Amino acid sequence: MPLKRDHLNHQHGLQQVYIGYMIEKMMNELNRISLKDHNTQPIENSASHHIVFHDRLDMIEQELYKMKKKGNKRIEEIEVLQQRCIQQLNEINNWKIKFEKTRQSERIWIFLFILSALFIVYYLYKINITV
Repeated sequence: MPLKRDHLNHQHGLQQVYIGYMIEKMMNELNRISLKDHNTQPIENSASHHIVFHDRLDMIEQELYKMKKKGNKRIEEIEVLQQRCIQQLNEINNWKIKFEKTRQSERIWIFLFILSALFIVYYLYKINITV
């Protein structure tokens, strides 16, 4: 039951379960070989080995459940962060639109002021020429 090294490096509980299982498997094999050398009768497999194996599978299942729970929590955190970023972008966009409208109205007022100043200068210049 070899697992990927990267997967084992990130999960300490899973690593302990895997190491325990492999050690148990080696001990069972060594015991079987030593009993086989001493006895010529077939060796019976005890149910306790299966119980221990099932306990280890339960531990793996618990670790996977914890990983899933952590993953779901992390996904929720990322979604909240994403919503905050979207909200900030919308606020910046609204501020930009408002700023552009105010600048546009300022430009119109400046243009009207310059245009009226030019009319006044032209009118005064025309009055001075006719006098």
